[in-house]
Amino acid sequence: MARLRTDSRVKECKAFSAWVRGRLAERQERQEDLTAVLGTSRQALSAKINNRAEFTLMDIVTICEHFGQSFTVMSNVK
Repeated sequence: MARLRTDSRVKECKAFSAWVRGRLAERQERQEDLTAVLGTSRQALSAKINNRAEFTLMDIVTICEHFGQSFTVMSNVK
Protein backbone atom coordinates (compact mmCIF):
# COMPACT_ATOMS: atom_id res chain seq x y z
CA MET A 1 0.00 0.00 0.00
CA ALA A 2 1.40 3.41 -0.99
CA ARG A 3 1.82 5.99 1.71
CA LEU A 4 -0.03 9.27 1.44
CA ARG A 5 2.34 12.22 1.00
CA THR A 6 1.00 15.23 2.86
CA ASP A 7 1.96 18.80 1.93
CA SER A 8 4.30 19.12 4.91
CA ARG A 9 5.93 15.80 4.10
CA VAL A 10 6.46 16.84 0.48
CA LYS A 11 8.08 20.08 1.69
CA GLU A 12 10.41 18.11 3.99
CA CYS A 13 11.40 15.78 1.15
CA LYS A 14 12.10 18.71 -1.17
CA ALA A 15 14.11 20.49 1.53
CA PHE A 16 16.27 17.41 2.16
CA SER A 17 16.81 16.90 -1.57
CA ALA A 18 17.88 20.53 -1.95
CA TRP A 19 20.24 20.13 1.00
CA VAL A 20 21.80 17.03 -0.60
CA ARG A 21 22.24 18.84 -3.94
CA GLY A 22 23.84 21.76 -2.12
CA ARG A 23 26.31 19.55 -0.24
CA LEU A 24 27.23 17.73 -3.45
CA ALA A 25 27.95 21.06 -5.17
CA GLU A 26 29.79 22.44 -2.13
CA ARG A 27 32.09 19.42 -2.01
CA GLN A 28 32.34 19.19 -5.80
CA GLU A 29 31.01 15.64 -5.72
CA ARG A 30 28.77 13.99 -8.26
CA GLN A 31 25.67 11.89 -7.72
CA GLU A 32 27.74 8.88 -8.74
CA ASP A 33 30.01 9.49 -5.73
CA LEU A 34 27.01 9.38 -3.43
CA THR A 35 25.63 6.23 -5.07
CA ALA A 36 28.83 4.42 -4.06
CA VAL A 37 28.30 5.52 -0.45
CA LEU A 38 24.66 4.43 -0.49
CA GLY A 39 25.21 1.27 -2.50
CA THR A 40 22.43 2.18 -4.92
CA SER A 41 22.10 2.92 -8.63
CA ARG A 42 22.43 6.35 -10.19
CA GLN A 43 18.84 6.10 -11.40
CA ALA A 44 17.52 5.32 -7.89
CA LEU A 45 19.42 8.23 -6.35
CA SER A 46 18.30 10.58 -9.12
CA ALA A 47 14.66 9.59 -8.49
CA LYS A 48 15.08 10.36 -4.77
CA ILE A 49 16.85 13.68 -5.33
CA ASN A 50 14.16 14.70 -7.85
CA ASN A 51 11.36 13.69 -5.45
CA ARG A 52 10.02 10.86 -7.58
CA ALA A 53 10.95 8.39 -4.82
CA GLU A 54 11.53 8.77 -1.08
CA PHE A 55 14.79 8.48 0.82
CA THR A 56 14.75 5.72 3.43
CA LEU A 57 15.75 6.51 6.98
CA MET A 58 18.98 4.55 6.40
CA ASP A 59 19.66 6.67 3.28
CA ILE A 60 19.22 9.85 5.30
CA VAL A 61 21.47 8.68 8.14
CA THR A 62 24.17 7.51 5.70
CA ILE A 63 24.04 10.77 3.73
CA CYS A 64 24.26 12.86 6.89
CA GLU A 65 27.26 10.84 8.08
CA HIS A 66 28.91 11.15 4.66
CA PHE A 67 28.58 14.93 4.79
CA GLY A 68 29.70 15.09 8.43
CA GLN A 69 26.31 16.12 9.80
CA SER A 70 24.88 14.65 12.97
CA PHE A 71 21.52 12.98 12.71
CA THR A 72 19.54 12.11 15.79
CA VAL A 73 16.21 10.38 15.86
CA MET A 74 14.29 10.99 19.05
CA SER A 75 11.12 9.18 19.86
CA ASN A 76 8.62 9.98 22.58
CA VAL A 77 6.99 6.56 22.78
CA LYS A 78 4.77 5.93 25.77
